[in-house]
Amino acid sequence: MGHEQCSPVLSAMGKLTICSTGAVKDKEFIVNGHFTAADVMIGSTIMWGTKLMPVMPQLTELTEYWGRLEQRDAWQRSFGEDQALMES
Repeated sequence: MGHEQCSPVLSAMGKLTICSTGAVKDKEFIVNGHFTAADVMIGSTIMWGTKLMPVMPQLTELTEYWGRLEQRDAWQRSFGEDQALMES
């Protein structure tokens, strides 16, 4: 994919970064301090955009928020199960 084809994607990621940063800044979770589907959606986007396919900047707000999500027991169990499957 040439740079000119990537421009709309990178522009969209920039907008998503700005929106995501505002949604998670100074909040444990997005909706009233409770883990919801909004956290799954934004969290997975941040994880993909900062770790797996790094096209989003490593902003403090985003990395701290992702860190909180990674600490959840459900994430730890799920990630452990995925790791075990990949190793077998």
